[in-house]
Amino acid sequence: MCKGGYASPVDLPIGKFIGYEIWKRDPSPPWRKLLCVAVTAVGLVFYSLFSPYLVIWWTGIDDGWDRAHGYDNDSFFDLVAITLGISVATVQTICCLSYGVYALLMVADIFLGGGDNDNSKKDRTKITSIRTHPWPVSWKTDNTVCYHEMFSEPTRWGRILRRPGNTLSNSNYLLSSICVLVSTFNGKPSVFWMADALFGVMLLILTVSSNIWHASNAPWSQYPDIWSMDCCILYLLVRYCSLCGYKALVTYGGMELALAEQSAGTACLLVFLGILFGLGKLHTTLYRNRYLHGCCLFSGRARLLGKGDVWGQGQIDCHVSTICAFAALPVVYTGIPIAIQVLLIDSFGSVAAANWVVRTLAVGWTYRLWDRWCFDGCLFMRWFSPLEGKQSLTSTVGSAIFSPTAVLHIFTGFTLLAGYMHCRSVEDSVFGV
Repeated sequence: MCKGGYASPVDLPIGKFIGYEIWKRDPSPPWRKLLCVAVTAVGLVFYSLFSPYLVIWWTGIDDGWDRAHGYDNDSFFDLVAITLGISVATVQTICCLSYGVYALLMVADIFLGGGDNDNSKKDRTKITSIRTHPWPVSWKTDNTVCYHEMFSEPTRWGRILRRPGNTLSNSNYLLSSICVLVSTFNGKPSVFWMADALFGVMLLILTVSSNIWHASNAPWSQYPDIWSMDCCILYLLVRYCSLCGYKALVTYGGMELALAEQSAGTACLLVFLGILFGLGKLHTTLYRNRYLHGCCLFSGRARLLGKGDVWGQGQIDCHVSTICAFAALPVVYTGIPIAIQVLLIDSFGSVAAANWVVRTLAVGWTYRLWDRWCFDGCLFMRWFSPLEGKQSLTSTVGSAIFSPTAVLHIFTGFTLLAGYMHCRSVEDSVFGV
């Protein structure tokens, strides 16, 4: 132990599961920590499997949207088509286009990439050959300090896709972006079409910036990646709250329907623009301060070492309750829309879409905790990802499939799309479609 009771770097090597260290560092009584973990784990299981049905059973809220619109547990393509007002053929075309783009990236990586995959070579600052460093030199892609402290997928030096799992898994964000944009301009009309279009653009920015960040680890690209991700997450809440505002204006304010619709659509757009500007200003400041150009200061490892700086707030110890609260964020995130539906709208919208939201979010969010920035030591990654030595094809494919961040991308790509679909179904109920 170091001064202040913090751990020593020798006790926390990269790749080691640090959950035990977090447990020991937490001064809370063992029974309280155990209770916190047990409640969180059981709660997340019940949340992912039963929460929509429990809400419907407990409140008696209308759950007939799927039946009324002809959806009978058919394919996901059918659900996307029905909720967004586009054809199944269009959805299939969007899928082919989205995944086709990433297939081309794989081909480009195979034929244009070069270099070696030997992780034992520590000094990368002197590597200058084109085959080993295909990204622009000005992007400082040899600066891997923050990336390697955040993510456990190993780096393939000299490749276009340095981490294929974390990069190719962004395909679902591209899929979601195109679906949102197509439905905005060619699907069911909506009073929120301008805000929806902006949401689609932000999903596209998320796709591009996340691709650059995970493929090249260019330090500058992480800031627009996090900015666009936060904005996309918050937009769905803004949209639900705007529906709530519309219902309140009509029900309690006696406002005319047309004026209430215009007010709700305008408010949604303005609030989202405010979020874009506010978060953009925050991440611009972080970029100027080079917050993520060096060590990952908000990681569990940095906080156990007493060297943390959580988004500019300084050192905040990482306790069991901290991890449990973070793990439970999906419950909070979906709890706000559910409260709005139950208290004011009296319609659950599409139960099928809601199931897609809670299950994909719970799986992606929870598994993500085993990446290097939090617990580290993911069992599957330890099997497939050698910290030293040359990578084989098996280790490359295995680590790409089981990378916690790749799993997060795959599942939350569906979460954002399903969340938007569910919001559109609730909107149908509000406007009587």
